[in-house]
Amino acid sequence: SVKSNGCFHSFSEELTLYKEGGKLIAALEFDGELTHKKQLSDAQMKHFTSFISELITKEEILGCTTRDDYRVSMNGTSFRFSDGSCHWNGFDTLCKKLFATPVAELTPP
Repeated sequence: SVKSNGCFHSFSEELTLYKEGGKLIAALEFDGELTHKKQLSDAQMKHFTSFISELITKEEILGCTTRDDYRVSMNGTSFRFSDGSCHWNGFDTLCKKLFATPVAELTPP
């Protein structure tokens, strides 16, 4: 999940990956409302794995008025990370690769 807070916004998004009928599904929620759901390809799963690897190794930078707080839970393990750089935009990049659409276009107005 990611919670983003800034001078002019505050929202939370949750991306859940799960198996359904032997297929890997990604479901995106915005402020608790399901906005997008699709089956992932192997290539898209690699993008997700790369995102997690980058998130785990990314240096925590604060200094911008916008702060994105990430919480990742997998197989009973979870970690948290905050990004206040205003440059990384990792979750938006991931959503573009998984859903072929920026987060702003996947969320309700």
